[in-house]
This record gives sequence, structure tokens and C-alpha cells, in this order.
Amino acid sequence: MILWTAMTMSRQTISSTGAWIPESIEVSRGDAVYMAHSYLTKVPPSAILPFIKALTAPGDTVLDPFAGSGTTGVAALMLGRNAVLYDISVLGRHIGANYANLIRAEHLREAAHVAMESAGHRAGPVYSVRCEQCGGEAELSRSVWSVVLACPNCRADVVFYESLAQAGWAKSAMTCAACGTRIVARGGAPRRRGARPGHGVLSLFSEAPRSDSRTSAARGIR
Repeated sequence: MILWTAMTMSRQTISSTGAWIPESIEVSRGDAVYMAHSYLTKVPPSAILPFIKALTAPGDTVLDPFAGSGTTGVAALMLGRNAVLYDISVLGRHIGANYANLIRAEHLREAAHVAMESAGHRAGPVYSVRCEQCGGEAELSRSVWSVVLACPNCRADVVFYESLAQAGWAKSAMTCAACGTRIVARGGAPRRRGARPGHGVLSLFSEAPRSDSRTSAARGIR
């Protein structure tokens, strides 16, 4: 979750319009529009919607002279407004223009399928992994790089990502699986540098979905 807070000066400036603006807006950064691409200082459309809704009416035009990747335009279109966007970034203009290029969902899926099939034939099985549960072939969905620390008591390997997950994502609750010693993430010494799975400073964990199950496989760095 991310908290977007309206500045006091901004509230005072628009107070004369009679529009009600919330002092804070809490939105998620996990929606499909926000996760569609990466871009510096990107703001979720859901954080922009309340301002456009309060200060404009359907059919009005919203101007954003520093539009970035165009999420202001997305929010405006969602509320039935028009939008005029400007930005110096070529990448930002490209993303923003295609956000507003509305097409039928089935056409997008068909074009994406053709593009992925073509790329797959050219690149080969670069994302192919072996499922540790059944031994079958699976496709890599994402990778997580994690530091491997040494337990200060028993010197066992402690994979930071796994330990943090087991602790409910609370660093203060991280412990060594072998002896139960509390693990301090900040300032912890790396085990050693190497290439073997589980023994390098960095380990790669892949989640490879097969039908209705997923498996996490530890892979060393080469």
C-alpha cells in the first residue's frame, strides 16, 4: 500500500472552489494499470481519480503539462473527461499514447499471443526450468535474488528471502532455521561467494507454475 497525501498549500489553493479534497488517499500499487510498466515517480491512477472527480465535470478537459507516462490521462478517461498531456520524455509519450489507444481486449490478447509465440521460437526455451516436485518441465514466471547470510551462532546458511517470508515479512522476527538464533539483517556477514546453490552470496529462486500448483526451486549463480 502507498499513502498519497495532499499538501496543505494545495488544499488551501483549491479551497475557494468549494470542492472537497481528502487530506490523504490510500491506494494500492498492485493494480493492473500501475503494474503494466515501470516508470520513475509513477502515480497510480486511483490516487488521481479523487482530484479529477472533485475539480472537474464529465466532458471537461484535464491538462497535465508534465504527464510522465500518462496516468493522469488514464484517470481522466476513467471518469469521462478528456485529457491533454505533454512530457519531454519520448518513452513517457509512447506509454501515454498507447494507454489512450483503446482497442478490443480480444484483439490485444491475440496480438500478444502472436508476439510471444514468435519471440519464443526465436529465443528458444530460455525460461524453461525443472519442477522439483514432479520433475516435469515448467516455465519460469519470476525470479527473486536473495542475499545468503551466515548464522552468527551455528554458521548455517540463512537465505534472507526465505527467512523473511517464514518470519511473516517482519525483519525483527527472522531466525536461523537450524538453531533458532535471531538473525540481524543489517550488517550481517555474507556466507561466502560461490556458484553452488545455497552457498553463494546470491541465490536465485524461481516460481514455475504447473497446472494448479507452483514450486520454488533454489538455483545457484553461474
